[in-house]
Amino acid sequence: RQISDYFRRLDTIITLHQRKCNELKEIKKYMLQNMFV
Repeated sequence: RQISDYFRRLDTIITLHQRKCNELKEIKKYMLQNMFV
């Protein structure tokens, strides 16, 4: 029971980090494109 809660929380954290990472990649891509304009 406690272990499953822990893993669920971990899963949520991982999902949030992946989303944040994807957003940062998009921003980076956008910045790089605009640097050469």
